[in-house]
Amino acid sequence: MKIGISEIVTFVTNMVVMVLLLMGPRILAPYMGQYNFVWAGNLCIMLVSLGIGFLVGGRISKRETGHKLISFILFVAGLLIILVPYIKDFILVIALKLGIKWGVGFATVLLFSPATVLLGIITPYSIRLSTSAAEKCGEKSGIFLFFMILGFVFSTFFVTFYLLPSFNITTILFSSGLLLLLFAILESAGILKISASALLLLFVFLYKDTSPFIVNTDSSYNHIIVTDTMDLISGQTFRQLHLANSIQGTISVNSDSIFSTLNKLYVMDDLLKTDIISALSIGGGAFIQPINFLQRHPKSRIKVVEIDRKLTDIARKYLRLKESQQLKVFTQDPRTFLKKTTEKFDAVYCNVFPQSLNIPFHLTTLEFYKQISDHLVDDGLLVVKIFSSFSGKNSQFLKSTYKTLNEIYPQIYLFTTRPQRTENEQIPQTMLLFASKKARHYARRELLQRASPDQMEVVLVHQYDGKVPVDLDTKILTDDFAPLDYYISSF
Repeated sequence: MKIGISEIVTFVTNMVVMVLLLMGPRILAPYMGQYNFVWAGNLCIMLVSLGIGFLVGGRISKRETGHKLISFILFVAGLLIILVPYIKDFILVIALKLGIKWGVGFATVLLFSPATVLLGIITPYSIRLSTSAAEKCGEKSGIFLFFMILGFVFSTFFVTFYLLPSFNITTILFSSGLLLLLFAILESAGILKISASALLLLFVFLYKDTSPFIVNTDSSYNHIIVTDTMDLISGQTFRQLHLANSIQGTISVNSDSIFSTLNKLYVMDDLLKTDIISALSIGGGAFIQPINFLQRHPKSRIKVVEIDRKLTDIARKYLRLKESQQLKVFTQDPRTFLKKTTEKFDAVYCNVFPQSLNIPFHLTTLEFYKQISDHLVDDGLLVVKIFSSFSGKNSQFLKSTYKTLNEIYPQIYLFTTRPQRTENEQIPQTMLLFASKKARHYARRELLQRASPDQMEVVLVHQYDGKVPVDLDTKILTDDFAPLDYYISSF
């Protein structure tokens, strides 16, 4: 099998198509989340765009037979891909106003479809250029389809295992666009060659990461941003960790202060479970909860299970995470960790849900909560952070989580970041569910009698003392059925 420039161009163009397929959901995620809606919508539109390109390429090949068209397509597609990082935020802001389902289609069509259609033209057109006799058409088609699939496979592995852990999305797209410009130069002549060469050199020399953030990078699991903001009144500098479009935590650069209404709620753990010595935190994020736990329990110890190694490294460097005999971090999936460990804990804190987006469904199910129960002492406490509302269309996640937990834990106490008022009931907000293995229920009056001043404020202002409106239609979340995308897509 003789390999020429046409086969190599086919390999490269389809490699870039796969880059767009893989990068698309990650570019959409900070605005749209990582729901199945997002992945499926982006994939379908990209495949349709590629199919349109194949169709157009087949039609054009009937009347065009020169390499000049391929050069032009590579040139334009390269420019379109290089432009994506610079226009994506403007387009995604508009797309978000259309809602997730329509917004995904709108953003994908504008950001990725034009380049994908153009690159799809090249494979059928190249087959026609390389086929001189009808009897060789099948053989040539097989060769080009092989290089097309090879480009897909190579790109998938190369992007997933090397590029994403090492470079940000902007750099990956920029490099892909430059690669197309380079092949446009190889395939072209005259003014197009000069133009492509000039743009290639210009982009190479002028490109730099102009991100205003301390950290702006992608890991295998998250889009991670760390920012510093100065408060003009106090003069303090606040540092925030963002995952996708949600704030994970805020600390003061000038002191050991932590700024979070949510962390105020964690003081209830000592009221519902005395003598917490050994604890487990599922999900690290900004590691504020584990650090806050040790500040409140200086003689205790806590293990943190965080699957994202890059996020942990960033927390060590920028967010005051310091591991010790009291605070140990394990890079592992939480369910795998629970299967391997035999240790029992006094309390488990489930911190894996960053506001409404990117919820790992297997950490919301009955089977997962049973795993945790097996690793709690007899009067142990599970604290689950969720993002939901009490009533209305955004309340289904709370109802299902409450009903799922109640299958295992006899007592559940609910606390919210917003003060308990009727007008707040339909507003999505972060909540903590304290699920106790104790059979005894503490009424609000009993909690207030035993509470410290900090705990008393939480009980009076943030405890939801009513009955969570679970009905017969509320589903228990299981490994076999957990439709979280449907529950939270309207947030």
